[in-house]
Amino acid sequence: MKAIVITMSGGPEVLQLQEVEGPQIKDDEVLIKIEAIAINRGDTLQRKGLYPPPKGTSPYPGLECSGVVEQVGQSDSRWKVGDQASRWVNNIDQEPWFGSASRMSVMTSEIQLLFKEDMLRKLLGGGYAEKVAVPEAQVLPVPSCVSLKDAASFP
Repeated sequence: MKAIVITMSGGPEVLQLQEVEGPQIKDDEVLIKIEAIAINRGDTLQRKGLYPPPKGTSPYPGLECSGVVEQVGQSDSRWKVGDQASRWVNNIDQEPWFGSASRMSVMTSEIQLLFKEDMLRKLLGGGYAEKVAVPEAQVLPVPSCVSLKDAASFP
């Protein structure tokens, strides 16, 4: 599959489209074929080298995305192949990550987001690719009145 790869820390010029291995889903994940993405602050910080992807997660940026479910993990899932879905990065174990000052602080010298370690492990990128594996808890259905292009950027 193709993905946008960060070749080194820097500006937008460090992003390159490359051929990479496709993701393997876990039991509690769904595989989404990407139709649209949104640019999240975390993605730009990752590109600048200020927000490394959590260990063991996708090295590609892309916190917010939408598309069509292509595969469903082994666990009991409400998702079916063909469902339209978007990833909701604020739906981390049903608890918004931005909910308290202890979870996030903004440094004035250079904008950096400092998350608790357990939250970092759950903020998964990978949306800047043709396909992404997403934990079911971070997936929302896309209403029929909303385009996949718009769904990539909500809520």
